[in-house]
Amino acid sequence: MLAPMSTRSRSSLGVTLVLALLAPASSALAWPTVDPSGNQVPVLRGRWTVALPEDTLRAAATQAPNAPAAREELDSAAVVRTPEGNLAIRGVLLESTRPDDLAAAVRTLPAPCPSPTYGTLGERTDLVAVRCTEASPDGALRPLSVYAVHPDGWVDRIEAMVETTDPDDEAARTAGIAYAEAVMATLTPGPAPDAVERGTIEIARACEADGAADRLTITLPDGWIAMRDTMGTTELVRLTHVVPLGSERPMLAIELSPAGSEPPRVPEGVGALRAGAILGSPVDWLVIEDEGQPTSVRQVAAELTVDCGGDARYARALRLSLGGPRATVDEGQRILEALTLGSTRGHTAELTAVSSQAPAIDESALDEGSDEDRAAAQQGHFWSIAIGGASLLLLAAALVMRGRTTRPK
Repeated sequence: MLAPMSTRSRSSLGVTLVLALLAPASSALAWPTVDPSGNQVPVLRGRWTVALPEDTLRAAATQAPNAPAAREELDSAAVVRTPEGNLAIRGVLLESTRPDDLAAAVRTLPAPCPSPTYGTLGERTDLVAVRCTEASPDGALRPLSVYAVHPDGWVDRIEAMVETTDPDDEAARTAGIAYAEAVMATLTPGPAPDAVERGTIEIARACEADGAADRLTITLPDGWIAMRDTMGTTELVRLTHVVPLGSERPMLAIELSPAGSEPPRVPEGVGALRAGAILGSPVDWLVIEDEGQPTSVRQVAAELTVDCGGDARYARALRLSLGGPRATVDEGQRILEALTLGSTRGHTAELTAVSSQAPAIDESALDEGSDEDRAAAQQGHFWSIAIGGASLLLLAAALVMRGRTTRPK
């Protein structure tokens, strides 16, 4: 399954947990004085900087256990500890460009609190500020979030979170919010790190020997980007179309896992099959569309093998998935079906289809066990297809939400 939206999905609880675990440093002053020309801390690996103390803690944001490890150029965090409380600054790369009306676009996005106010910082025209005096749904106080336009034209979300040592100390809370405002006022753009890939993307290498390898690649159209993640033994490449902030877009994923890994499944009969072809082999895409909803999900799974000669074989479980507005998914499928294996040694890829639909329970096999065994087997089967089905059914909504740069909860 695609990595949660990432916008990258990337849990905002991570920084909150970091703040909760940090004990105030007794030797520090209270909320520090901000020196705009003083120590500069990079945000998103230097796309931006803010003025923070030299002892500021740096880290990538904490992710959910089943999510890819955060990369600092995509999702970064910095934490300042004081006796009065803690301040965290978090930056998220949104993979979106500036729309014609930035303020209007920001107002269409989910806000960090129930009653936000919108404005800017001073006379700046390169950002829109969202201010809150109440906590976010996850319990964190985000008094200031900005959608800032980098000189490269992309919009990034940079937010401040404040946690006071004494939750009932209104004076410390007010001072913490003022400190967050002063820090964010020093936000300055810097060089843009190469956080994404474009053009022809290498997905994996097969049959590596004597300096040669067969390359599994995909070529992205103009305006599309790729982001690469690793989750244990699984390689995940996420593809998306860069669109103006607030616009819907499709999200695509190519996942390579150990051979034999099973994809999430829906019950047999759910969804429709759509013919396609990948690496020269015919495949059936599972298409799930909820009537009345504007989104669509498609998935195809197969075992990929390449005969490397002799007894050597490259074998991986391949899963391609996409989701988004129905008007965009046909293009996404064409992009994924352009997956290519390049070999100078005559090697070819073989795909063996793996169904994304769970087969019906074999009632005759269940009859052979005890009542308890039958009940356990039926329950396990139910939950396996329910979890797989739910994940697929939710994928389209999640991907569209990520396409609209929503805040992870």
